[in-house]
Amino acid sequence: MVLGAAFVFLGAPAQALKQLEAARRLSPSNPQVHINIAAAHALQGDRDQRIASLETALLCEGSMLSVRQILAGLYMEAGDAAAAKAQWEAMQALGDHSLETRLGLSSALRLLGDVRGAVDILLEHVSQQGDDLQVWHELADCYVLLADDDRARRVAERMLRLEPRNNVALRLLEQLNCNDSPVAPH
Repeated sequence: MVLGAAFVFLGAPAQALKQLEAARRLSPSNPQVHINIAAAHALQGDRDQRIASLETALLCEGSMLSVRQILAGLYMEAGDAAAAKAQWEAMQALGDHSLETRLGLSSALRLLGDVRGAVDILLEHVSQQGDDLQVWHELADCYVLLADDDRARRVAERMLRLEPRNNVALRLLEQLNCNDSPVAPH
């Protein structure tokens, strides 16, 4: 396996795969072998095989948060928001309540049409760490999608309290104020 990993490190994925496949046959339940195989597939640009290898690594050891994080990103890249959501939820079940995990889960929920679920995830985060502009921005976007202009406006105002010259908040307020303007008769 060391030789296979060395070939991955040296950027020789074909040689790496040959060595790593031999290591996999000798030690099929070793998750690191499957992670190294996934790295070789990444060098070859083969997302599907990379996903398959990482899924196999999780079958060997399901609590690897970093593997779940990579898989969730690959699923999002592949347009499989449901599979990404499952990985983000598994990460939370394993105790990962980081910003990246919450943002990933909220993005997957939004893609699946569950904007209210995304709002719940984001509100949970801001209740614990209320000074993260990225989360407030995502929350404002969700409220816009829900056509809840009042909440979107309040979120934009909150963003301006955190950063008075925040362009995203300023544009959002401008957009919301334009929506409130009565249409002049022709």
